[in-house]
Amino acid sequence: MSSDSANPPSSTSTRPSIRTDEIHNLITSLERYNGNNVPKLEAYLEKQCASPNEDKNYDLQANLALLKLYQFNPSLYKKSLTVKVLTKALMVIPGADFNLYLYMLNSAIVADEDIAQMIELKQMLESAHYADFWKVYNQNDALRQKLESVAGFKSAVQRMISANIATTYQTIAVAEAKSYLDVSDTDLGLLANSEGWSIDTANGLITLPLHKENEAKTVVISEHIKFSQLGKVIAASYQN
Repeated sequence: MSSDSANPPSSTSTRPSIRTDEIHNLITSLERYNGNNVPKLEAYLEKQCASPNEDKNYDLQANLALLKLYQFNPSLYKKSLTVKVLTKALMVIPGADFNLYLYMLNSAIVADEDIAQMIELKQMLESAHYADFWKVYNQNDALRQKLESVAGFKSAVQRMISANIATTYQTIAVAEAKSYLDVSDTDLGLLANSEGWSIDTANGLITLPLHKENEAKTVVISEHIKFSQLGKVIAASYQN
């Protein structure tokens, strides 16, 4: 699925603090198409993966440039680093980064078991199948090691899930929240304190603060009936 028509979001025009002048000049000039620059972009990716701060130390544009060079130079392709690129994208869901990366991968790469597994994880997160996500994460040691090779992966995903819980639920069962977040009772308590969630241990429920996203809204349905139509309805009722 290779395509040059993908339009990266506006975040690609924002230079992250981790990006050096050398990398900036490389990816904003014709040098981005020079295969000799692959090692520099690979080293830069490893630098991104070594830091848990995914906002300041994550560079979508540079990673797209690396995958584009892999596309142009198949002999230079490294699956392990492509998995790391996709892992960084999982950490910023619901952003569109993962799909942008997929545009740079051909059908053979996408069909690879490891890449297909990353796509499956992305689909689980986007469809809010969080318990299933953590089940795969915890039961597959090899996969977990790959994901954890990117600093801050689990905490980033947990932050995304907790934010989604906060915008979706007014109350949620403790057991359900734990399965969604893959946390212990202690860690759930710490999270609840930081987010202003109230845990009722007696009934096993968590109450979340109300705001415009999770507040129930009254839906008013109105129907407009002409007087002539109303007269026919009344007349018909008398006939019956």
